[in-house]
Amino acid sequence: EIYTLSLHDALPISYVAVSRLQTAEELVAWGSAWISQVITAVKAHEAQADYHENTLDKVKRHIEENYHRDISLGETAEQVYLNPVYLSRMFKERTGQTFGEYLTEVRIKTAKQLLADPELYVYDICSRVGYNNLKYFYRLFKKETGCSPTEYRDQILSSRKDQL
Repeated sequence: EIYTLSLHDALPISYVAVSRLQTAEELVAWGSAWISQVITAVKAHEAQADYHENTLDKVKRHIEENYHRDISLGETAEQVYLNPVYLSRMFKERTGQTFGEYLTEVRIKTAKQLLADPELYVYDICSRVGYNNLKYFYRLFKKETGCSPTEYRDQILSSRKDQL
């Protein structure tokens, strides 16, 4: 991901002031000062981007470690000391997904892995991945994968038999 820094907005150039410079030394001094400001702005921007990436990593880790529970954006925001609205906006900007979409992705991915075990019941998997409503889990799983959990399992088992 590429972060852009609008130097025009952050460090506007006064063309009137530049036009008043009379010697090459004045122009070089002005240019050096402006470049120093640019470097400072870039470093501040990079520090902020690093902070956001570290925060995002913590949020993702929190979701991946707690997806099986009824976690919320508010609870997660508390974990990283941010306002939930700000975290929501930052998460969407950085990942392209909402908090809820990412949580669902992690839960469905885990459910798919668990469905590979024919010994586990679908309602147990539903509970293990953080859903307490089997009907909702079926509907959501089908929406996300195009098939029901049972159909998905059948496909996995069928492909295993074909490989033997």
